Amino acid sequence: MKQLKEQQCHFVVLQYDLFMATYLEKNDKKYDEAILLFEKAASSSMVFGPLTNQYTAMAYMGLGRIHRIKGNENMAKKYFKEAKDFTSYEYILED
Repeated sequence: MKQLKEQQCHFVVLQYDLFMATYLEKNDKKYDEAILLFEKAASSSMVFGPLTNQYTAMAYMGLGRIHRIKGNENMAKKYFKEAKDFTSYEYILED
């Protein structure tokens, strides 16, 4: 993982941030750290346009899940809607 994090390729860094955020959320329950990486992934994925729409949707789903866990249902719904705007793949939109 360290080698991925140190990559100069922005696409690889995007993937690292997204998958590390998911790991922190689901495995370590480090929600605040995961939020930062999901936000970074969502933002950096915009540079690539439609090529990374699925990654953008995954980042927004992660943000939605964490906000739901934290009891911020309005924020969770906002992020779930954002995710749906970026993909129609149901496997990504499943909570």
